[in-house]
Amino acid sequence: MAAAEQGYEHAAAEVLQAVARHLNCLNDENKSVRKRALEGIRREVVERGLPGGVLQLLLSSLLKPVLRSLLDPMERCRELATEVLRHFIRSAHRPEEALPYLLPALAQRLGGPEIVEPAEELRLALLELVTLTVEVCGKKLSPYLDDMVRILQRGIVDPFPDVKKESCRCASSYAECIPEHFHMQSESLIKPLMQTISHQHSRVRVAVIMATGTVIQCGSGKSVDDVISHLAQRLFDDAPQASGAQLLEQSRTSVAAGERRGSEGQARLFGLSCSSLPSRRVLGTSAIKLPPPIGHSTKSKSANLMKGPLYLAIPVILHQGGLYLRQAGGLWHI
Repeated sequence: MAAAEQGYEHAAAEVLQAVARHLNCLNDENKSVRKRALEGIRREVVERGLPGGVLQLLLSSLLKPVLRSLLDPMERCRELATEVLRHFIRSAHRPEEALPYLLPALAQRLGGPEIVEPAEELRLALLELVTLTVEVCGKKLSPYLDDMVRILQRGIVDPFPDVKKESCRCASSYAECIPEHFHMQSESLIKPLMQTISHQHSRVRVAVIMATGTVIQCGSGKSVDDVISHLAQRLFDDAPQASGAQLLEQSRTSVAAGERRGSEGQARLFGLSCSSLPSRRVLGTSAIKLPPPIGHSTKSKSANLMKGPLYLAIPVILHQGGLYLRQAGGLWHI
């Protein structure tokens, strides 16, 4: 182990010597000089395939200069800086050590009331960096709840559809990662999610529906009343994927609310909204797997309140692990 650490230190010293001139050039007034400097840093740090131990040693020396390049007026420079940061987070042994500097910098670029980063593809790349950070650092992101919520609030209503989808995916991952902390800020994401749930792109609507279900499940449960009508409207969505996603997520949020709050009315809302499905429509061909509590709550208090399945006497039923729409002539997969 000692020999490996010595090898890491030697390799890191060589890289730092190679990039020393590049670091000095990052403040040059000439944008071409700054771009060449960042290309040199990327060549030494990313393209050489350095071990995680070496990258960890380089992180403390390179993190702040590279983060400052996120503010560079030249788009290509900001893009190169993002690429280097993504490599550090993915490959360094202890990427969480970068969080005290990385999260505030990302929140500055992505979490303001106005769009700061003008390039939509670069906003997407930065959001993907945030998602990667959530996946890699996990629960170590709990102290940065405020910064994360600011980033997600702005990203969910971003004009670029791909940024909206990535923000929804990131919100779901973050909520599932730290539910014990996330519930304190979960309601802050409901408004932007509901603003985006009727977006013209069906894939965006699906992403919003799925994220809403996760945010409700990992949240305080107080927002169910705010989202249930929006979810019910998605039952009539022209896109089968959005209708199917709505059925799944509304079932999860309704049962979660019923179990958390002991409310028969909330637990039955999914069944009531399903009863309004137009029987002439077939929403898809592949069954959606529903969580076990649907129809039969596992919590004794809710089970006593519900007194039986949610799907009694309505056209949507659960059969052999799939969700089906009852129509003349048989059952149709949803």
